[in-house]
Amino acid sequence: MCKPIHMEDAAILFDKELQGVVEDIV
Repeated sequence: MCKPIHMEDAAILFDKELQGVVEDIV
């Protein structure tokens, strides 16, 4: 990726992905 991602955006995206994975498991 050329553009650096802001830490907040990355954290939010990661959190959303993590929630989706957890919901899939449960």
